Formats: sequence, structure tokens, C-alpha cells
Amino acid sequence: MADRKLRPHFKDGKLPITAWRKEREQLEQEYKDIQTELLPLHADAKKLWAIHYNIYEVQHEQERQNAATRQKKQEIEH
Repeated sequence: MADRKLRPHFKDGKLPITAWRKEREQLEQEYKDIQTELLPLHADAKKLWAIHYNIYEVQHEQERQNAATRQKKQEIEH
């Protein structure tokens, strides 16, 4: 089965290992370049998520305080 799957890749009876290694090195370099470009974007996204989380926490705390205030008002009215 391996022979059947690899047969189309054979060149002159041999697997093109050198070409595959060169392609892998090229792809690894492209990956590193993309990662270098994305690193600042990732840092910015992390900051935005931190801001989002802080806003959520403040809103949640305000809702808890409002609920407590409503409950106190209801207790005073009854």
C-alpha cells in the first residue's frame, strides 16, 4: 500500500527527499515570517481581551450592586 501511495512521487526510481527537505525549509521560513508579522497583532488582541474582560467585570459588579439596592428598597417598602 505504501508503494502504491508513494509511487507517483518517485523520480527516476527514487523519492525526491532533497526537494522535500528544501520545500520544508522554505515552508518553515514562511511560517516564521508569518509568525513575526502576527506577534504584534496577537499582543494587541490580548490587550483588547483584557479590556473586554475588565469591562465585563465592572458591568457584572454594577448589576450586583443594583440588585442589592433594589432588594433593600423592597425590604424598606414592605
